[in-house]
Amino acid sequence: SPSWAPESITFAYECENFWGFRLVNSADGSDTSYRVCRGQALAPSWSSDGEDIAVICKDGPIGDIYTIDLNDSSVTRITYERSNTSQPSWSPVSNKIAFASDMGGDYDIYVIDIEP
Repeated sequence: SPSWAPESITFAYECENFWGFRLVNSADGSDTSYRVCRGQALAPSWSSDGEDIAVICKDGPIGDIYTIDLNDSSVTRITYERSNTSQPSWSPVSNKIAFASDMGGDYDIYVIDIEP
């Protein structure tokens, strides 16, 4: 699931071979690998300012949202639901993330505020 950065040069994609994700510069082919969690890091999603990426960290059938600050590589766990969570998507001003989850028993769309 490739995801383009807002600057339209770099894209992120999930890597099954080391359970992380990579950023690839399409202009020169250079890449950087990120290992975020013990499980798979899935569905990378760029913040609108291009400074952060949200991923779903799955450990078996359940997962939570984590963000990675690309300036300092710090990782922040955003959800603690231990449910089947998927499809993170940043708001246009990078202050919220919408996602799908079955944390209420049935699948629904949820929105969580992100601290700056």
